[in-house]
Amino acid sequence: MKKTSVQPLLTMREFAQRLGISVHTARLWARRRQISTVRLGRRRGCRIQIPETEVSRLVLEGTVNALPEVTK
Repeated sequence: MKKTSVQPLLTMREFAQRLGISVHTARLWARRRQISTVRLGRRRGCRIQIPETEVSRLVLEGTVNALPEVTK
């Protein structure tokens, strides 16, 4: 049997707060599948949560490295 590690999950509100975005934007990203989500429940009103690693992934993808210092 394959071992899987359980990642901490964030609510939409927690995810949005960590990134400084609105909950509406977080839901839009989830609907467009721009972020990984976990559905808890099977019906229409199920809870959708986001793995905590998505925050790190988005920050790393958006990071622009500084240019090397130019000496004259």
